[in-house]
Amino acid sequence: MPERVVVLEGSARSVIELCDGTRTVARITDELRERFPAAPVDTEVSAFIERLHKEGWIR
Repeated sequence: MPERVVVLEGSARSVIELCDGTRTVARITDELRERFPAAPVDTEVSAFIERLHKEGWIR
């Protein structure tokens, strides 16, 4: 099945919006840490971005 629909919920949308080709993963993490201070940003964002890359959703 080459085509898929992905529904982003919660903070996933915030991560994707920051993946604009100008920010590094570290910068994305810093920005999200400021927005969501209680969230486990340091442990989850880089793994999520890596998964997006492996799936081909981002380059």
